[in-house]
Amino acid sequence: MTVSASRRHRPRPATHSRRFARDLLKAQLPELLVEDLTFLAEYKYDHYEMYEPGVRFLERLHEWLAQFPDPAQRLAAAEFLRNRLVFISQREMQDLARFMYFNQIVPILLDFILEREGLDSFQRATAFRDHFAAYLRRCLFIALSDGAKIDYFRRHHVELSNEQVVPYYRASSENYLDELRKQQGPEATFSHVILIDDFCGSGYTLAHKRPGAPALVDGSLQRVYEHHAPVIDQAEKVLVCHYVSTASA
Repeated sequence: MTVSASRRHRPRPATHSRRFARDLLKAQLPELLVEDLTFLAEYKYDHYEMYEPGVRFLERLHEWLAQFPDPAQRLAAAEFLRNRLVFISQREMQDLARFMYFNQIVPILLDFILEREGLDSFQRATAFRDHFAAYLRRCLFIALSDGAKIDYFRRHHVELSNEQVVPYYRASSENYLDELRKQQGPEATFSHVILIDDFCGSGYTLAHKRPGAPALVDGSLQRVYEHHAPVIDQAEKVLVCHYVSTASA
């Protein structure tokens, strides 16, 4: 973020605590760096939802930098925040939930329909019009954690029914399969099981080896399989979908 961007931004009126925090930061850091951090605070970081009343990013930043006795350490920490920190707001995460469905899940399902129905690749419109609703009903969406925001995901995709969205992986999927068979016949199964979560960093939570038993795998993938083995074993595809993921994951 450059100072030119900061100058183009029209900041909202600063509170007394914000002005005080900014003045304290200017006494410790280069003015250009403080201007950039102020812009980032107003543009993004102040949208974090867990601040105490009357406290925002700059006030917390000043408190956090106070732990570094060396001015060089404070400068390095502040530059790290400006240059390397990635903050994703609640609204941005909700946008990612919508994009993931339309940009990732729908194309995968359409490719599956083309293959199953013997359609050519240019017949995606036909696949969507004639077959998409039935195939989508045979998709089971399972939240791996509360961070998946699965309620928001379901509400904003009205073509999904409550009977195909499992709010948490520990919930039983037996009733969901029963509802599917009421609609599509006694032999119907879920063709796609789609596991949804918000973030994957190192991938350790998703899957790792159990201590002392190198052949066994632990993590959320193993646990979701233990709870939904009958459904997963019958599925033709299992998709693991994260709104955000690091390259290492």
